[in-house]
Amino acid sequence: MISAATGDVREKCRQDLDTAERALSDQLSESDKVAVLDQISRRGQKFSDAKAEYDSLDKQQRKVQELVLDGEASFARDEFARFCGSNRYRLEPMNIANALAGLPFIGWRQSITRCKKHPSTHGEGQSIQIFRTIERIVGSCVRRSDLAGHAEKYLRDKKTKKSLGATVLRNKWYYLRWSIQTVLDAEPRVSTRNLPFAITREYWKRIKQPSNVAALFEEGERIVI
Repeated sequence: MISAATGDVREKCRQDLDTAERALSDQLSESDKVAVLDQISRRGQKFSDAKAEYDSLDKQQRKVQELVLDGEASFARDEFARFCGSNRYRLEPMNIANALAGLPFIGWRQSITRCKKHPSTHGEGQSIQIFRTIERIVGSCVRRSDLAGHAEKYLRDKKTKKSLGATVLRNKWYYLRWSIQTVLDAEPRVSTRNLPFAITREYWKRIKQPSNVAALFEEGERIVI
């Protein structure tokens, strides 16, 4: 492998050669000119040898690095395949992240074990928190037909005041209300199990492409607690 010393030797030889070449001048006497040319030749050879050694080591290092990267990639692929085949953590995004975090330096089981000891303070972003909130609203609703009303009561509950997902949905209540209604009216009927996913999809569709009417009325329908 290339050491710092090898690079330093090459650089020193290059500088010595530059010094000798700058010393060459038409103003020199014949004897001095011969002495300078001799130094240029000697230093040029040293630089050539140092550069050849450096280039050889650099080539070897690149080959080793490629082998290491190929090995790491192969190990990571195999470990991820084993993780997916385990069926133990597939549906949990945080467990997937924990399993991949240590690859390719440790296996997925060890990676999960270590990462669980250091829980993320930002484990769930805004999008997943919005989905979780919608999921909880659907799960706590007794009558499907009253889902929109139940959602409004849920979001007005002061217990949800510190929830990021609930806070966003309170500000975007106009879009959530219409998303719920659209999904409930959909044909064929969306199963209760799939309601959180369908409502969330409809919500994001409306948020990303709001109509002029929605932009006009959304502020007036915000839920304030």
